[in-house]
Amino acid sequence: CEGSQHCTGPRAVPSMLGEERTVAMRVLVVDDSALVRGQLKRALEGMELVCDTAHSAEEALELQPERPWDLALVDVMLRR
Repeated sequence: CEGSQHCTGPRAVPSMLGEERTVAMRVLVVDDSALVRGQLKRALEGMELVCDTAHSAEEALELQPERPWDLALVDVMLRR
């Protein structure tokens, strides 16, 4: 993504052994609306990104991904 305006699809990242490997960017979507979560998930996966979703901040905190997310899209008006 460095030097470009748009980041989509897999990217090369260095591994602990020194060689680069290609991995998809990971995105977390947190929204209390199932419709919004679904639309964002489809759009992001259409850009070849890995997308996890959660319906609340509590659920998002319980998720334990194999590797951290590169981006989190969080609804600022989450209901309690």
